[in-house]
Amino acid sequence: MRTHRGFKVIRLMVVLLALSPVGVQAQSQPGLTAGGGPLANTGVPAVAPLVPGMPMAMAPSQMAYPPSVSAPVAGQESPYGYGAGPMQPYGPVAPMMYNTAPGTPQAFPTESAQPLPGGYDPQMAGFYGGPADMCPACGGNGCPECLGIGGFLAHGLSWLLPYSDGGICAPRWYDITADFVYLSRDKATRLINFTSDGVLGDIVLSTDNFDFDPSASLQLTGAYQVFAGGALEFTYLGLNNFSSSASVASPDNELFSIISDFGTNPIGGYDETDRSQYQSISYSSSIDSFELHLRRRWQGPNCRLQGSWLAGVRYLYLLEDFQYYTLGGYDPQIQQNRGSMTYDTTTKNSLTGFQAGGDMWTSIIPGISFGGELKAGIYGLYGQQSTHIIATTTSPPFTQEIYEKQHGDDLVFVGQGNIMVVYKTSPNWALRGGYTFMFLDGVALAPENFNATAPFSTGRTTQSLNDNGNVFYHGFTAGLEWMW
Repeated sequence: MRTHRGFKVIRLMVVLLALSPVGVQAQSQPGLTAGGGPLANTGVPAVAPLVPGMPMAMAPSQMAYPPSVSAPVAGQESPYGYGAGPMQPYGPVAPMMYNTAPGTPQAFPTESAQPLPGGYDPQMAGFYGGPADMCPACGGNGCPECLGIGGFLAHGLSWLLPYSDGGICAPRWYDITADFVYLSRDKATRLINFTSDGVLGDIVLSTDNFDFDPSASLQLTGAYQVFAGGALEFTYLGLNNFSSSASVASPDNELFSIISDFGTNPIGGYDETDRSQYQSISYSSSIDSFELHLRRRWQGPNCRLQGSWLAGVRYLYLLEDFQYYTLGGYDPQIQQNRGSMTYDTTTKNSLTGFQAGGDMWTSIIPGISFGGELKAGIYGLYGQQSTHIIATTTSPPFTQEIYEKQHGDDLVFVGQGNIMVVYKTSPNWALRGGYTFMFLDGVALAPENFNATAPFSTGRTTQSLNDNGNVFYHGFTAGLEWMW
């Protein structure tokens, strides 16, 4: 009984000592914790240790950390946005200090805030990302208020980044494409000489004088999905026109034509075509293409490569016109030009056939793809050539108008390809651009169907269809893709 009463007395003395002014002063003494141990934040009143995850209810500079949780590491980026990240356990403990008035909490850092000696980087947020440390403008997602001018520019430039959802495995697909195609045509036709300076003199007018300017074309494609990974596609290419002309003049009437074999057959040539003061040639050409094919897409096992194969039918229409004009020299006896000739040759090429091909693409980074396509086919040609000649003479005066046609059937090879970059801007839209080319072999070109036989004595020329010409188109393309 006496022992039991002794224990009660001891317990009562401990409680009274804890509640006495001396005990309270000991708890507030610098360098001591509430339990008597050393306090890391020397000179700071002790507080009850926080439980990890508990929001902070005081300024960071007034806070003590339990041994199990360390202070934030200076300069370490938080994985939780604008707020602080998890504390590193068992690390050193130091006071959180800002260059603001003592005891004034700082809601969010500014460029003027600098760490004090022994303190922390003011760009670091508070303990566990408390509400006082969150940006009120954007909630920590980044905005001009908390990013500054340089950060705002970087944020704006991020809008130019490609749409990367789906990563490198995003399927290559479109429903409609529209491309502006800036095509050039290499070497108009084979070399044909038309005019010499003097009898059998230097050639001053030939097909080498033709120089086609690039022509703007339009290409449209529409795709309709018919099964998984497969689509029926229709493509149109056209609205282009290539044209060129050249001329030569002689004040001495010394121009001679291919019609008279440059003034030798007959000697001196013809009134309409030789001893001329002016001669000219002109050439125009256009092509339209219509395709209908089935495209089946595939994807490599690692998504780095994907592509498709295609097969279908295609129709091309190549229309050409060539004109040769000669004006005889001025005859002072009759006080007028001796005569003139206008020689028109037109060729029409209708090509229909089967084509096959495919494309292959690789993802440079998510949202940007690079690839190319090739397709080719053998086509049946239905060709037509027509010649229209108007010749005048003054001895005796008459006008001849000769109109002739010639048909022919043959085979034509057509190959086409492109290299392209696709840049996705959104889930539905993408920009595309690259280089494209197309080659036709076995077509009838208008200048090559010019017949140099003189029609003035027989009234007719011997007509035939020359379909051994070839054409090469190439140029740059840029356009849009749209996906439903």
